[in-house]
Amino acid sequence: MLRFISSIVELAVDWIIAWHYIQSQNYIKSLKWMLSMQKSNEESLNLNLNTLPFLDALLKTSSITRAGELLGLSQPAASRTMSRLRVQLNDPLLVRTRKGYTLTNRARTLETKVRSLMQQAQEIFVIDQFDPALDKRNVRFASTDYGISIVLKPLLPKLYEASPHLSIEVAAWQSNTLHKLEHGELDFAIYTGDLPADFHQRRLFTESYSLVMSESHPLVQKNSMDEMLKNCANYPRVIVSYPAGNHEAQDDVLSRLGCSSPPIKIVLPYFHSVSALLENNQMICVLPTRLAIQAQKEFGLKSYPLEVQAEMFDYYLIWHHRSHFDAMHCWMRQFISEQVE
Repeated sequence: MLRFISSIVELAVDWIIAWHYIQSQNYIKSLKWMLSMQKSNEESLNLNLNTLPFLDALLKTSSITRAGELLGLSQPAASRTMSRLRVQLNDPLLVRTRKGYTLTNRARTLETKVRSLMQQAQEIFVIDQFDPALDKRNVRFASTDYGISIVLKPLLPKLYEASPHLSIEVAAWQSNTLHKLEHGELDFAIYTGDLPADFHQRRLFTESYSLVMSESHPLVQKNSMDEMLKNCANYPRVIVSYPAGNHEAQDDVLSRLGCSSPPIKIVLPYFHSVSALLENNQMICVLPTRLAIQAQKEFGLKSYPLEVQAEMFDYYLIWHHRSHFDAMHCWMRQFISEQVE
């Protein structure tokens, strides 16, 4: 009985081994077949791409000899190419009639397709050109309201003179703005701060800070900036949050200058809302100087430069490397740089 069971087990093991061997051989055959098909497809693709210009010339001339001459091929080379095309397309393409050679019906149906393919292939190698007087593209910026007011607002009238058909779209700076630039959803951003790799920047100007308050503010009576700074902690302070890469930051310039924290601190998301908030009360704020000058003119506020005491910062036009060589981008960068300067 034990011998019988042992024989059955040995037979089962042998069967399992044989089955796995057969499966492995089938897998190897399948793999070899897949590799051969891939190689065949690659060779077929290369063959198709190499014979396409000859097919285009043949359809234009209805002559193997003239098609070869257009491409600089010898008569034997032209004949070999014609033979390959006939095999590929399973059609003679060119047949003899009493009036000479003529294209087959299949060849004539290919004329439009081949012409379109050749045109598309040629367009790949055409140097990108941009005509500002005619181009109708949509140019997408991202910026804070400060950048819109100081850079884009004075720029737009001049831009529309130079390129009257362009459309301009401005989005608020958000935490994903750099991501959008990287993926082509935005063209440019106006920004100050460090950038990750693959981004480019062009400095537009260097900005300073100014202390801003209403004309009736008690600090206006102080004789010097030092006296003003010593008393700043006694008044409510407005601070603007701004984009810093992928997050929001608050630049409390007065604290950096050594002023104590005020009894009340107000944080706003927009620079332009500050000016209206400072009217006829005792709030104070530090703004970029160009914006402070605007606030002084439009709202009758007082502004006092902090150029000596506070750090200055550079303001940039930024873009991703994916658009660095685009003709429109190159023109726009140069135009903005010249106008801002």
